[in-house]
Amino acid sequence: MKKSGIYQIKCRKNGKIYVGQTIDLDRRLYDHLWNLRRGTHHNRYLQRAFNKYGESEFCFSILQECEATQLDNAEKKWIAKLCAMNPDAGYNLE
Repeated sequence: MKKSGIYQIKCRKNGKIYVGQTIDLDRRLYDHLWNLRRGTHHNRYLQRAFNKYGESEFCFSILQECEATQLDNAEKKWIAKLCAMNPDAGYNLE
């Protein structure tokens, strides 16, 4: 069964995170990893860090499961809470 929610991708080496939302957590985490491995991730900063530090330095985790109608607000909350848009702390661009 699909689970919707908020997730993070964290670089253990530098502590920076990327926060995102999805209606299918398992699929979205797989898609991120697939694109990062291919070098085609849409976030160039996350891709550069993945290329530099390697896959073993990244972990994927679920921050919150929630209904699809709550995703936008929950994602904004987590991005702010974790300072994911601050270039010193995160990889989020918008």
